[in-house]
Amino acid sequence: MGRQNRTPTIVILWSVLLASVFSLVWVKIDPFVSKDDSSLTQGCIAIDC
Repeated sequence: MGRQNRTPTIVILWSVLLASVFSLVWVKIDPFVSKDDSSLTQGCIAIDC
């Protein structure tokens, strides 16, 4: 009776998991770097480059 009007835990867990995966994929694709800039970042591994 006390569990009415609550979001199921599994929905919250899947939402967080999917958001994390999509965020990592978005960072990996890096859509804001143009093709001309890619030659500058090929040898750069650290964040401060």
